[in-house]
Amino acid sequence: MPDGSGWHIEVRCVLTEGHRVVETARDVHDQVRAAVLSYLAAHDAPVAVTVTVTVTVTRIAARDHTV
Repeated sequence: MPDGSGWHIEVRCVLTEGHRVVETARDVHDQVRAAVLSYLAAHDAPVAVTVTVTVTVTRIAARDHTV
């Protein structure tokens, strides 16, 4: 946060087929944001810190059915 604009976190995911992209992206977003806010609170960060989380699903991989 050197420029004072807050935290900007980008998460890129590859899913296996059968996962719902929008639901998974929302779940990852919420979990990452909660973890960052918890970390900041534990380290006495200012309450007004902006946390932006972007989740991108880059592709959907086929499941390996040989196992």
